[in-house]
Amino acid sequence: MRIVEKFCSISCPYCGYEYLPQEIFIPRAVFGCQEIPRIVRDTEGKIQYYVGAEQDLTEKFTCNNCGNTFNINLTLSYKATKDTTDEFVLKRKTD
Repeated sequence: MRIVEKFCSISCPYCGYEYLPQEIFIPRAVFGCQEIPRIVRDTEGKIQYYVGAEQDLTEKFTCNNCGNTFNINLTLSYKATKDTTDEFVLKRKTD
């Protein structure tokens, strides 16, 4: 383990007490995977549907400092980029 000094925090809207996201959200609930889902894709690899738990991106939380309850809505975003630094990347044959 190491000391982390740069991080994202969630503040109580009443008193300003700070929490780390992992103190409030359960990662498996956020990603909707209490168990490995069964994913159904079409022939091009596009996901049609999956059988499993839905994502839970909202949480009602009671502040440990002031005792007030507040709502938290999590917004996730992903950005996929090509990895050009890995020497083991498989390249598609173009001829």
